[in-house]
Amino acid sequence: MKRSLMVGYIALALAQAGISINVVTSKYLLDIMPMFMLLASRFFISSVILGISLKVTHTPIMDPKHPRGHLTLKDWSYAALSGFFAAFLFNLFFVWGLQHTTATAAGIVGSTLPAIIALCAVWMLNEKLNVPKIISLILAMLGILIINLDHFEGDLNLEHTYFGDILVFIAMIPEAMYSILGRKLAGRVTPLGASLIANVVGFVSLFPCAVVAGALDFSAFATLEGSLIMVAAISSLIFFWAWAWGLTFIPASTAGIFGGVMPVVTTLLAIFFLDEDLHWYDMLGMALVFASIFIGTGWRPKFLRALRQY
Repeated sequence: MKRSLMVGYIALALAQAGISINVVTSKYLLDIMPMFMLLASRFFISSVILGISLKVTHTPIMDPKHPRGHLTLKDWSYAALSGFFAAFLFNLFFVWGLQHTTATAAGIVGSTLPAIIALCAVWMLNEKLNVPKIISLILAMLGILIINLDHFEGDLNLEHTYFGDILVFIAMIPEAMYSILGRKLAGRVTPLGASLIANVVGFVSLFPCAVVAGALDFSAFATLEGSLIMVAAISSLIFFWAWAWGLTFIPASTAGIFGGVMPVVTTLLAIFFLDEDLHWYDMLGMALVFASIFIGTGWRPKFLRALRQY
């Protein structure tokens, strides 16, 4: 396997792990601060860290390999739209949907993300879906569905509505569009640059919402739990940077398969930090997700590669 492909796969997996950490930390933070305050604060801190990182590492926003040698209006538009899709629309519809449905149902609806990314890549990027990719997408969705069968026991006390399910499904669309736009920006905007733009757009679009909703409550930051906002911000930063980095090497249709990493890591974090139980069907779901990644990326064990020579 080429080194660039391996780097891309690791980056995509790391990005999904960042989302998982964000899910666990946000679960605590939403109990002590309003939603818009949490999101706006997270993106503000991420933007500051990314801006400092760009300055310290002397990393430009424009990729040195840019075919035109300068950022075009289309480049800036794609970068801004990617942040609006992933930072604003996804968070808005997903959290809104969770208020009207159970986390179990949201997890099941979320299992459609790999397929949505793949279909958008075929439609908008003219990427091809071969048989291994189709099989891997099916396995990824099945694995995510199985892992989410008993996600959060507290859901039994929540009201489930199809309206909430629809909102969660709508949230998957801007999340998929972020991957499509990220692929279009590959070789034009550096991963750090794309991440900075996305996080700034997230803050600029969410802060007014916090003001209008009267959610500017800074008291939570003085508590020990409030310090978790730094963890949430850094994990969000990791997602945007690593996902943009991975998309410079990997097609969006293949990247979609790595959407299954998030529920796997979230389940493991819940077991170690939230004292949740590990069931046989969790292990089955994880195995299916890992199998989907192996098949979709064309990975083969050494003994299988040796058998193909005979």
